[in-house]
Parts: sequence; structure tokens; C-alpha cells
Amino acid sequence: MATAHVTAATVRSCIKICVAAQSEMEEAAKRISQSLRAAGEGWHDEKYRQLDEVVGECVGALRTPVKELEECRGDLERLLSVVEAYDASRVRG
Repeated sequence: MATAHVTAATVRSCIKICVAAQSEMEEAAKRISQSLRAAGEGWHDEKYRQLDEVVGECVGALRTPVKELEECRGDLERLLSVVEAYDASRVRG
């Protein structure tokens, strides 16, 4: 039977990494959208519409991994709960 060696500290570290990456991607999407709006003041022709479409795709592409990281963080939090419960049972046992 295979065994895994995971510590609560390692899982907590992974959760922090997920949160940081998620935050960075959300902030990047926000900055990109704000930059487009700032650049588009008074510029609403066909080229701006095309740029808006491309930027929208980029922002959407940034938001996809954000959702995946959120799911990953949930999985890691559940794993942390299990690891902590296991650690507590070893201390009591």
C-alpha cells in the first residue's frame, strides 16, 4: 500500500500560494480592464471595439484559472482538515 507524508504546515503553505496567485490574477484582470477604459475615453470607433473584444478575451482567460484555484483551495482546505484530524488522533492515541 502506498503512503503519503503530508504535514499541515505544507498544506497551509499551498493554500497561501493559491490565495496569492488568485489575488494576482484578479488584480491583473482588473488593471487590464481599467487600462482599456482609460485608453478608450473619447475613442469609440471600430478599432476600439476590436480591442475591447481582445481585451475581454484576455480578462476571461485570466478568470478561468482563478476559478480553478478557488476549487483547488477548497480541496486543500478539506485536506488540511483531514491532516489536522489525523495529527490530533495520533497525539491522543
